[in-house]
Amino acid sequence: MDARADAGIFPGRLACPAPQALARLECGDFEFLMRQRTVTIGRNSSHGSVDINMGHSSFISRRHLQVICDEANGFSLRCLGKNAEWGVNNH
Repeated sequence: MDARADAGIFPGRLACPAPQALARLECGDFEFLMRQRTVTIGRNSSHGSVDINMGHSSFISRRHLQVICDEANGFSLRCLGKNAEWGVNNH
């Protein structure tokens, strides 16, 4: 066994401090650092705001979907809006 492996150091892998975010969501020029266990994506309205605002399109529900981080199961998506299934698969 390599001495580096005994020390917990693997080739090509650096020891890093604990991440400041649970995940990074990105698309094109957009980047969002997920720092809480549940993030709601949709569009802001007079009824409330969301964590990630996708604009004013009628194809985006006010509360379109949630990204959920669960230590036991990892990440999952929960569709919330009437347009959520169409929007998730086609945008």
